[in-house]
Amino acid sequence: KTAVNPRTAANYIGGLISLAKYGGLDEVAISGMQAVQRDLLCKGKRLPKRKDARLNDLHEDGGYEKVMRAIVQHLEDADALPDWTAEAATLRAAAAILAVCVNDPARTGDVSQWTLGEQFTRTPWGSWHLDWQQEKTGNRKLAGELWPEIGRVIDEHILGGRPERHAHRRYEELRGCNWLSLTPQPYERRWPSERVSDAIGVPLHDLRTLCSDYLRQHDPVAAPQIVSVVLGHRTREAGKEYDSQCGETASQREWQSIRGEHLDGSTRRKRRR
Repeated sequence: KTAVNPRTAANYIGGLISLAKYGGLDEVAISGMQAVQRDLLCKGKRLPKRKDARLNDLHEDGGYEKVMRAIVQHLEDADALPDWTAEAATLRAAAAILAVCVNDPARTGDVSQWTLGEQFTRTPWGSWHLDWQQEKTGNRKLAGELWPEIGRVIDEHILGGRPERHAHRRYEELRGCNWLSLTPQPYERRWPSERVSDAIGVPLHDLRTLCSDYLRQHDPVAAPQIVSVVLGHRTREAGKEYDSQCGETASQREWQSIRGEHLDGSTRRKRRR
């Protein structure tokens, strides 16, 4: 078996500490576990994050372009299969997960629980809306109306090969069902993340970081506030790592601009005159 890394071990120890505190364990024993956890956290900070390597590979493969290619490929593969097969249904569900998380990246636990007619609603004219309470933070996340292209992918998922004109009737039939399984029973919580990993090689949570990367590269000054809203952070503390990265990017661009002015020959000639 592969040994867990220090960061993961520290999380396990943290769970034991919480259990020990509420279970009335001796304070000396708790202090001992806390010392072990601090040591593991210190070691973990020196380890490179596996997520960084995964995201670098994803960026090299095109980032969101790769995600969109995967959506199209999954839908085409599903169309090539009999509509009643589980494989075709899984391919369409995976495409829907990718599409929705391009529009509004959510956590896998939340994605697995959304219900048609509650968190996910569809208007008779074909627009989809998403509004849910985040399990981790307890905050309400109002995504609003999803992009039309995303809505069409969701339509294909719930139709399962039926004609497009039946999309809203099919939605009404499925009210109260889980949006992925299309039954009253949802899939296991990790199911959405596993489908994303199968499709593009990274877990679903990495799409949240990919989103923040794009926002940071587009406008590093405004990105911290936008990322906080898009990812549904409850406090600024939750997004401090993103804030730090945005600050670094903004500083780098400012320095490149200043350096470019100094190196530009036309600028030097103007200053001499």
